[in-house]
Amino acid sequence: MPNIFSASGVNAELVPVLVLQSGPRHTGVFAPAELKLLGAFFKREVNGRVLALRGAQQSDPGVNALAEQFKLLKMDLASDEKPGPVFAAGIEDVSGFLNASYKDTEWETTGHPKLVAWLQTAGDAKLLRTLSLTPMLPHQGQSADPERDDAMPPGRNTVAAHEILSRVGSGSLTGLTIDLNALQGRSRAVSHDGSGYAFYEMLKRGHIYVGYYARPFHEIVKVYETLRSGQLP
Repeated sequence: MPNIFSASGVNAELVPVLVLQSGPRHTGVFAPAELKLLGAFFKREVNGRVLALRGAQQSDPGVNALAEQFKLLKMDLASDEKPGPVFAAGIEDVSGFLNASYKDTEWETTGHPKLVAWLQTAGDAKLLRTLSLTPMLPHQGQSADPERDDAMPPGRNTVAAHEILSRVGSGSLTGLTIDLNALQGRSRAVSHDGSGYAFYEMLKRGHIYVGYYARPFHEIVKVYETLRSGQLP
């Protein structure tokens, strides 16, 4: 299930996620008959209205059949991607703009202007989008080795949220989100929090997360708190 904190409201909806392709060759995970059975199960037991897909294209077998039953949400919408009319909405990651450089001076002259330019021209205005903030700064722009990743420098998520909410039309923006599963995976790295004190483990104990990614994570939480009070970040 997706872990989505929506900045557009206080109500939460549980949305099931299907991964349709996996691996470097984008191998299909489910046969059409299996997708049909899964769709029936989700509609009956979980959510009869919305289904999220990861690793999916409109041309994939079974996607059009699922679109007849559900409002489809594309979980991995790429920048400027137009995924086709079967998808009613998408989640788009803006971390590429936030990860432009570790040095704030370089980010102000590269990542920030690129983010602003992209927000002014990006994507399909007819497709509803949720934009994803991030507390992680992948090492040298890559995510292959969580042990070497850094925490996002302070301030960038706040600036990004302000720019998004100021520049993206209300007709195409559904809210902001954060990928908590990705945060957990990087938090578990031995060089960061380790498995015993990772993000989810701290929450399970009823503790406030104070680990390696705490500062940027709580900055994003502050963004939500500010929005809930009726103000822009």
